Amino acid sequence: MRKPRVIGVVVVDDHEIAREGVRSRLELETDFEVLAELPSADDLIPTCEQHQPQVVLMDIDMPGSDPFTMIQDLKRLQPDVRVLILSAYVRDGYVDAAVQAGAWGYLSKNQSFDDIVRSVRRVVAGELAYPPEILDRFEYSHGQLRRRDDASCNPISTLTPRELEVMRLIAKGLSTKEIAGILHRSPKTIDAHRTSLMRKLSIDDRVELTRYAIREGIVEP
Repeated sequence: MRKPRVIGVVVVDDHEIAREGVRSRLELETDFEVLAELPSADDLIPTCEQHQPQVVLMDIDMPGSDPFTMIQDLKRLQPDVRVLILSAYVRDGYVDAAVQAGAWGYLSKNQSFDDIVRSVRRVVAGELAYPPEILDRFEYSHGQLRRRDDASCNPISTLTPRELEVMRLIAKGLSTKEIAGILHRSPKTIDAHRTSLMRKLSIDDRVELTRYAIREGIVEP
């Protein structure tokens, strides 16, 4: 009898206990194999090149490389790998950034492990794994999700994934120099992102930006 094809998964989360929990549950499935675990997105590309997973299960609130940028890079370099976001933050800004970056689904860490297993199987089968209330705001065309013209537009949805990440780090109290080091960009580039995102949100200073990020659930108070 022919064995079913193994579904290879890479798990990316900065919390070891979260990675272990996901690994333990996935490997209860006879056709799942966790090929690698990573504490950040820094080594995502070479890890996927080495192990050739079908799915990456990834948190987005982690130190190191910007997860959304890494998703975009992975989609460009290895389009067959499907990224499924698993996050404590299920807010419009992060969901919009995930859609823009090319993620195949978005799950809350409050969902059950069984939900995660089902979602992994869905994306392997070529289906999106976003909650219905999210999909209602988008349309699927030519392999991409696009916001419907008549969907209500949260100002956060106008931010690029990089701008959203810069806003999150500013709201955490990091300086321009610290953010530049984390994102591997120059301070001048970070300043340009900050200026752009504050203009889009009609915000004038860092204090107001931090309050906005907390109110929208981008960071915890």
